[in-house]
Amino acid sequence: MDLRGNIPSFIAITDGKVHDVNILDVLIPEAGAIYVMDKAYLDFERLYNLHSSATFFVTRAKSNTQLNWIAISIYVLVAIIKKRLKIELSLYTILQIFSVAVFEKTPILRALTDNAYKNEFTSEHIQLNLFDS
Repeated sequence: MDLRGNIPSFIAITDGKVHDVNILDVLIPEAGAIYVMDKAYLDFERLYNLHSSATFFVTRAKSNTQLNWIAISIYVLVAIIKKRLKIELSLYTILQIFSVAVFEKTPILRALTDNAYKNEFTSEHIQLNLFDS
């Protein structure tokens, strides 16, 4: 899924005889892209090819898999909200605000812009930027 739109940027339809990991052979890696994959994709040579192409990948862990997918989905959803609403706060700060205000009846934009939240990180912190500013 391309986060800049609502249309998937890649779809592969195969019969049941094709193992999922083989899709990595036909996928053309896009630098800066994030690929979310099932644990069946644990083929280190193919994952290294993605890494060498300046892409990022996330694979499912063997335990607590449902919770991992929920966490990934929430993180991507918050990244989309940040981009569409042009929020200057870091993803970490937005997630912290949501965790505190989860049961409040406050519109998202107001919750993220009305208060003067200060980023406690120094300039030495490293956070992955999902979008060019």
